[in-house]
Amino acid sequence: MKLKLLAAMAAVVFTTNSYARNEFYLKPYVGAGISNIAGDAGERSYLKIMGRNDDTKLRSVYTFSAGVEMGYQIHKLRVSTGIGYLQTGNQNKDVLLVFEGNPPVRDSGSIAVKFKHLLVPINVGYEINIGKKFSITPQTGFAISYNMQRVDDWNTNLNTEKTAINQGTFTNLYKPISVFSSSSLNFEYSLVKKIRLFVAPAFYYMLTNMDAVHNPAFKTTEHPYALHLSVGCYVGL
Repeated sequence: MKLKLLAAMAAVVFTTNSYARNEFYLKPYVGAGISNIAGDAGERSYLKIMGRNDDTKLRSVYTFSAGVEMGYQIHKLRVSTGIGYLQTGNQNKDVLLVFEGNPPVRDSGSIAVKFKHLLVPINVGYEINIGKKFSITPQTGFAISYNMQRVDDWNTNLNTEKTAINQGTFTNLYKPISVFSSSSLNFEYSLVKKIRLFVAPAFYYMLTNMDAVHNPAFKTTEHPYALHLSVGCYVGL
């Protein structure tokens, strides 16, 4: 009886140690998905004041992300940082524009806006093994964002073009630094001893207001968010 108990304990210890990792790692990834904003950004705030709530609905746009995490795993706990690139944005498909003139010039169509962010994240994750080859790692954290650029994609009756607003205008409208929260659920497959492939739904949400408010009577708030599906690999070092 004692021999069987010792054998069972040894098996548990061996199994636990076979899953445990103590190593540095790299984790490159690419992702894509949809993005929109929460809050009353720019013209939406003005239109709501005017009672035109039906004109303030923004649609999601497709956006892209990529990056590489650098971290350390202690048994099942992971702590990482790195560098990443994230696009956020939104689209208004029912824009009605009136330009000054005699007579005034009217235009309508859609305008999509995309922002480019450079991220420096700090993440914590925990690996849950569900077999010899498969594991699930929930991960959460935050990222400091350097807001780099805004690109407007016009598709109206009178205008079809994609342009980046100049840096002076961008700096006047938006804050250069923001903070995102991020959460992901990594589904991992062990390819060989040091390499694991993964797919992960990931959610990014800007905690701070990106808009630079200069007029207290006309406050705007802009909190971009994105839901992406990422793929990549975990490389133990």
